[in-house]
Amino acid sequence: MSNAERFRQLFLGSSIAHGHTELGPRGRNGKQEAKSRVRQGALDNDMIQQHLDGTLGVGAIPIDVDSLCSFGVIDIDTYPLDLVALNKKIIKLKMPLTICRSKSGGAHLYVFLKERTEATLIREALEEMASILGHASAEIFPKQTTIQVDRGETGNFINLPYFDHSETMRYGLDKTGNAFSLRDFLDHGESNKVDKHTLMHQDFGVFEDGFSDCPPCMQSLIREGVGEGNRNTFMFNACTQEKKRNPDKWKKEVEKINIQACTPPLSSRELLQLQKQQEKKDYQYQCNQHPLKSFCNREICKKRKHGIDGGPVLTINGLSVLESDPRVWFVSIDGRTVELSTEQLQVPLQFQRACMEQLHFMPPIPKQADWTNALNTLMQTASVIEVSEEDTERGQFKDFVIEYCTGRLTAQDPSEVTIGKAWTDEDQNVIYFKPEGLERFLEQKGFIKYRNKRGILMTRLSELGGEKSARLSWKDTYTGKKMRVRCWKIPTFDEQDVPTEVKLPTMENIKNDDIPF
Repeated sequence: MSNAERFRQLFLGSSIAHGHTELGPRGRNGKQEAKSRVRQGALDNDMIQQHLDGTLGVGAIPIDVDSLCSFGVIDIDTYPLDLVALNKKIIKLKMPLTICRSKSGGAHLYVFLKERTEATLIREALEEMASILGHASAEIFPKQTTIQVDRGETGNFINLPYFDHSETMRYGLDKTGNAFSLRDFLDHGESNKVDKHTLMHQDFGVFEDGFSDCPPCMQSLIREGVGEGNRNTFMFNACTQEKKRNPDKWKKEVEKINIQACTPPLSSRELLQLQKQQEKKDYQYQCNQHPLKSFCNREICKKRKHGIDGGPVLTINGLSVLESDPRVWFVSIDGRTVELSTEQLQVPLQFQRACMEQLHFMPPIPKQADWTNALNTLMQTASVIEVSEEDTERGQFKDFVIEYCTGRLTAQDPSEVTIGKAWTDEDQNVIYFKPEGLERFLEQKGFIKYRNKRGILMTRLSELGGEKSARLSWKDTYTGKKMRVRCWKIPTFDEQDVPTEVKLPTMENIKNDDIPF
């Protein structure tokens, strides 16, 4: 089996679409700009070989039409990132992850499955692992738990490793922190596939340490330790935690956590100030502040005795746009997808209403300024789903123009241009028509997007090679006078663009043997 075939099988995903990425300049933060597009059709060995040769960058969509996956990814966009240290942590916690350097210097952590597995289970496992690793805000692929193919949804793709494999910067790491060759990476990935049962039940480092009823972020931080710069926030939340767990002796328990987790521990004076502040009222966990935010897993936290309250929280995982006219947007919310028009995406209240109708979930309404900032961030990495030309406004317009210019009701004589028909000059390969005639035809066909927009209509005709202010001349059959009319002209269309008329057989062409009675 070729390396391309093995590579494709390892990253086997969607059968209906795949990703292409065009790379741009690298920013000061180290992240390389990229323009992502989703194209129809499955990845094949030729595309994979071009990727490995460095001539075509491709990505795979993990989720298939049955909402099952053969692999999943944690995408860590932190720059700079110590890949070797992260790899050691993964090995220490015995996580079934293979680490690869991403194109921008971050990390893609892959899990490969022995059998196709429900996207929901893969997302849950990867979210848990990401939070334990201290990268809770990392993107998880698949981004969706289900996809609606009939709506045009395809899922989001992840850029694959080993682009230009002989000189690649997207390599996998072995246990010693050195780069795998392509062949060694394939051997490693194939031999480290995990089954569904293991993925669901393996303990990814969450040990019984006396804090299993606490928020997972606090549990991880107590286990790993907290250094200077984060100690005050951590210990403030330790006070919140211990007031819930040990209301009668919470101060003593906080002192123990300070010694156990903080390097160096807070001074007695600093700790006393935090305790006095906590005595005044009951505080909630500061989930959105570091260092808690890096280890946050809200779904697990809500299930724990001393975790957060289970109120509604809006977590957007990804954004895709279908390049149809009008545009259709797909927003992934905790793995589920809501379909939106541009206006619904733009207005928070309409977004909330769409979530209620499609997901039976009523998210809190963000402030317009916060919503604008969030959308601008999402749009920078949104996947663009390409559609065929006939699904666009321009494509529909072109089809109607072709039908108008080549259909049954076209002019048989130049003079019929004056009554709204299109006439073809076969000697010059040019079609003449009055714009008023085309506008009436479009109205009859129900295409009203350019109604009362003559300027846009003329622009679209110009894109098809049309020219205004053309003069059509002919000799009148009855009077013999030379007639002239000002109109538009457009080049004749290629044969493949003109629909073929299906001719039904006449009774004269049907043999008696063909008649069943």
